[in-house]
Amino acid sequence: MDNHLVKISPRSAEFFLLHNFLAAQVPVVLKKEGIADRGLDMDDVEDIANSFPNTILPEFRKKRTYLNAILSKNEVSRNDPYNRKLFLRIARGVYVINPDLDILVAEDHWMNAYDMMFTEKMTRERNEAIVQEEIRLRHQRQMEAWHKQQQRLEAERKRQQREWEERWRW
Repeated sequence: MDNHLVKISPRSAEFFLLHNFLAAQVPVVLKKEGIADRGLDMDDVEDIANSFPNTILPEFRKKRTYLNAILSKNEVSRNDPYNRKLFLRIARGVYVINPDLDILVAEDHWMNAYDMMFTEKMTRERNEAIVQEEIRLRHQRQMEAWHKQQQRLEAERKRQQREWEERWRW
């Protein structure tokens, strides 16, 4: 991060979370629809952690407060000397892998995390654009439905008017 090498111990919670984000971020985000933020929220992270037995992930590391503290401690925008800048918070309680994170995959070969996942980089701006587009499309569909309803009501009103005029014609 920031043009320097950061090593993460395989026994650390950061290692566990990073690898699970690499594996789960794309499938979880693809299931999100509507105006939901395109990242892993705390419920998603907690579900992933709870799916592991206690022999692999101790009970204290499955607690929501612990997971939230680790994610918060490693946010890109956090100013902390122990911050590894692994995660980007795109909304309240919603995280994705840092779009600028490169991982050493072979001797002298670095690869961006999003290239490894074969997906586009998710940023706050991209998430907001997706949500705003979904809101725009919903509004457009509602307006189209409203106009159709108005046309049906107007047609019904005209039919009733004609019927009334025919009935009371002298």
